[in-house]
Amino acid sequence: MTAALRDQLLEVLDVEERIHLELRQILARERELMLELDANGLYELARRKEALADEGRLVAEARVLSANRLARAIGIEEDPVTLSRLCEALGDEGAPLRDAQSRLLALVAAAQELAEANRVLGGERLNHVQATLHLLGRLLPDVRPEDAGSAGRLVRTCA
Repeated sequence: MTAALRDQLLEVLDVEERIHLELRQILARERELMLELDANGLYELARRKEALADEGRLVAEARVLSANRLARAIGIEEDPVTLSRLCEALGDEGAPLRDAQSRLLALVAAAQELAEANRVLGGERLNHVQATLHLLGRLLPDVRPEDAGSAGRLVRTCA
């Protein structure tokens, strides 16, 4: 019974690992699209990230349930229980869980680093766009308030 519950938890952790691998790929692509200033690509990627986040929440809930079932089966009353605690209690039988936990921790750290780098890059790109718009705004001729509402003012002002 314990082995079956451990294997069930491992299956959930494998799905969670796949999600984090995909997230890492998405974040790397996001960086490329930011550098290219590809708004449409970023929009589509944001939609995929949102769907992946929803999937991740469901898998995280399944992980907690599976871990708690395994914990109860081996006499651990903590709720929720950590993977570390399960690995410790399972001894050698917990080795596959330790391996899965290590891979997940590395993937989460990598995703966090990429997300932070993208946040910084996004801020820099936004500042660049805002500075460009400011410069372009300064290049436009001054418009008198009485001309502001009239049609064709830019053509008349520039002519």
